Amino acid sequence: CGYGGGAGAFSAYAEKMGLDLGDLPAHKIVETWRDAHTAVAGKRTGSMWHNPETGDPVAVRRRGAWGGTEASAWTAVREGQCGSWEMRGPRLHYTLPSGRELIYRDARIEDVPSRWSEEKTKALTYAVARGQRVATYGGKLVENITQAFCRDILAEALIRLEAAGLRTVLHIHDEVLVESDDAAEVARIMEIVPKWAAGMPIAVEASVKARYGK
Repeated sequence: CGYGGGAGAFSAYAEKMGLDLGDLPAHKIVETWRDAHTAVAGKRTGSMWHNPETGDPVAVRRRGAWGGTEASAWTAVREGQCGSWEMRGPRLHYTLPSGRELIYRDARIEDVPSRWSEEKTKALTYAVARGQRVATYGGKLVENITQAFCRDILAEALIRLEAAGLRTVLHIHDEVLVESDDAAEVARIMEIVPKWAAGMPIAVEASVKARYGK
């Protein structure tokens, strides 16, 4: 829900995870989440549209992180810069709080096929490594930024662990495996908040095991 997934995506994930939604329609779950997180999804405008694939009603929303992030990216493509977004030649850059940058190569605003109608719609597109062009949207841009932000927090934790003499054997998403019998020390080091992420709540659960396990 946090990255703009609709009822279809929610239902697919629920089925994959073996969750029984009972009699509660997926689109109502999604809309309830969005109403509870207007800073992310935006506030209702009072207008509705119906998803042609499912027939479900969907509230039209304005503002929020999804819409604001997409609008800023579009403005940067058209005008050169907006907030943390900046065009440099054909590439769209987003500067993360850590100073690292996300780069969208050959970024453009162009007409693309719509999932919802036979008419094309405008979208931000960019070239991926193999040369194909892909379209993106506000929820996906927020996902990119959020995952990159969290990656940078983990990367700094890995550096601190190494500096403390704790050898990292492997890491998976937000999880680190080191060779140590002092779980408390590992947690203490990983819970240090980088200066560029001041105020970010970071909590770590650590345990000692004879072999890797979830």
